[in-house]
Amino acid sequence: MRGYQLVRRINLMEGIEGMHDWMKGGSHLEQAEDSWWAPSEEGLVVEGITEKERAELLQQSVEKLEKVLEGVVNPGSVVYIPGNNAQMKEIHQALRARLNAFDEKAEGFKPAIIYQLLSADPTLYDSDTKGKARFVTPFAGAGMRNGERNINNGGIEFIPMHLSEVPRLHLENPESEFCPDVAIVQVSPPDEYGHYSLGEGGVAISAIRGVKARGGKVIAIVNKNCPRFGGSCNITEADIDIKLTIDVPVASHGVEKEPEQWERDMAQHIVDGLRDGDILQLGIGSIPALVLRGIKEKNAKEGKPKDISIFSEVLVINKDLRDLIGMGIIPGSAFEAGPGILKCGIPLFATAEDAEWLKNENGKKYISVEPQGEMNSREKMEYMKKAGRLISINAGLCASVDGTVAAHTIGKGGETTYFSGFGGANDFNRGADVSFVCIRPTRTIKDKVTGKEEIIYNFGIKLPDGAVATYTPNDIDRLVTPGGVAELRGKPLQERLRLILGIIPEDVARNIVQDVLNPGKRNAILADTAQKWLEEHPMKPQEAVHMQMAA
Repeated sequence: MRGYQLVRRINLMEGIEGMHDWMKGGSHLEQAEDSWWAPSEEGLVVEGITEKERAELLQQSVEKLEKVLEGVVNPGSVVYIPGNNAQMKEIHQALRARLNAFDEKAEGFKPAIIYQLLSADPTLYDSDTKGKARFVTPFAGAGMRNGERNINNGGIEFIPMHLSEVPRLHLENPESEFCPDVAIVQVSPPDEYGHYSLGEGGVAISAIRGVKARGGKVIAIVNKNCPRFGGSCNITEADIDIKLTIDVPVASHGVEKEPEQWERDMAQHIVDGLRDGDILQLGIGSIPALVLRGIKEKNAKEGKPKDISIFSEVLVINKDLRDLIGMGIIPGSAFEAGPGILKCGIPLFATAEDAEWLKNENGKKYISVEPQGEMNSREKMEYMKKAGRLISINAGLCASVDGTVAAHTIGKGGETTYFSGFGGANDFNRGADVSFVCIRPTRTIKDKVTGKEEIIYNFGIKLPDGAVATYTPNDIDRLVTPGGVAELRGKPLQERLRLILGIIPEDVARNIVQDVLNPGKRNAILADTAQKWLEEHPMKPQEAVHMQMAA
């Protein structure tokens, strides 16, 4: 059987498809078909087995797990469950049944706390559990936006924090209300040394440490389809309190379409800035994935780069990465040869084929999974930078001309909509030698009632009302659009405006300049720069009429 996929189009960063979900559920605006936001599909779907087979397998597994949870998960329990590629519909359904069995009217009742990162399955988050459990997350997936209880209606409590802080503040901190006393983890079968690899790697190991500190229970679900990895995020029988076997296909991140030209252009700008010996941190999404493809294509044409290493809080294993390993470009000289040379905190895989490749000992041979708090620590990054230039590659949704970027929220009419989280991007933005943040200058939305399309600008003199800054003006080095790269680090506000105007389409740039020079809200700091741009890009007569009418 092949794996069932979390089917979505991965654009720019995980969660962008959630902006479509938000518009679909909260307004009569929807994306145009050629928009860069792709519609999210239905959570977890079956790949390679029939619907009936999957339903039967699911039911058997859920019943098996339900019996275990009856004696372990109780009112007041703090429960960690895996997300990312380690999430399991079986866990979600069994846990929901257990929560629904609680009597919230009982004297002294205290709701359970369920802690999870990046779930694409909304099964667990239904209204029946209201009052019986608190759901909390520092990083939301599509299922946490689409469920009856979600991060934008208060049904799931969103915690703004960097991924590096999750172990220290929550999972490994016995004094925290979010330190678990129950951890449910998915693991690989043991190797010849009795080591089980954790499906969610560097996050799960922190949850287990927290459970042990609180004298709780670790429930390990052994799945023959869960890959093995190298590194220090493995456990033994001594770490497991309850073990059961559930052999089901593992979740994978599906990419459904060929990249568009604007995606290729942004990735190529980054590839052109790489050199041999570089160490890459790659966020989730189309641009980081296309950087790998760009490296492969450039090497085929020019013979370089030929020496690239990976050190990333999250690593998506896909065909391009596998090809680069086969070509000998990755792993590079930054790490000594040996097991687990590509270092990451959370291993992900794009397709069932990639998961199968990992299972064939390649995961253990090439991927070293390390605790999340260590991967994202400044000390670890400083150590890595002695071996090569550390390059951070991430994405944003919109930006202001001073370099402030919103990457986890969207603002509309003063309202804030959350759809992902801070993740580890800013840990690396601040710790890397060079950080790239990619933003598409425009997006298109369509009114469901009238069918009228509207172009929204993602660059402005300030962030849209309601958008919350993820990266401050001092967090990034280089802002990337399809039009080029603006090197912002250490530059004055006037120079930042000039550079950004040079890499965005003229209509977007003109909109910014008009805002700067608008008599009602003239920006004295940027006025001279805007005026000079306007002189170099004179308006057509019709544009001048529109500007006068707007004023």
